[in-house]
Amino acid sequence: MQNMPEIWDDRKFLTTYRAVLGGLANFAIQQSPYPIPGNLAAALREFDTIFKAHVDEVVKNTGVIATSCTQLITDVGACIAVCPLIIAWNIPRRGSQRRVPFSKYYQSDPDYNFVDLGALARNVAQSITIVEKYDNEYGAGMQGINEADV
Repeated sequence: MQNMPEIWDDRKFLTTYRAVLGGLANFAIQQSPYPIPGNLAAALREFDTIFKAHVDEVVKNTGVIATSCTQLITDVGACIAVCPLIIAWNIPRRGSQRRVPFSKYYQSDPDYNFVDLGALARNVAQSITIVEKYDNEYGAGMQGINEADV
């Protein structure tokens, strides 16, 4: 990817399937204009099914994923793109955004807002990548797993 942040490299690291699902729940809540995005539990179950079909047998059996940030963005984004309950978060309930005054005191109506699904996939991948790279850099990573195992 052109002009990509430094963290978006192709160096592989290990993470867990649960970290991906947890990251999705975390950032869906943070990015939603509502306290909890619509059908969150059902959307996570739907993503779970789609993601498990997307990944290989090793991940299905162990729950461990050997990936890179760019690959994780691609995988999470591809699964989000075919998950109807998550796609629904990207559609404002009342149509397009109306004009709003620019003020830190103005709270826009959440019915005119939406979740940016591309940003959702990037945020999930970047947060996992940052944690894994920090753990590995400072020696607090998974013990007993070598770079050759990735």
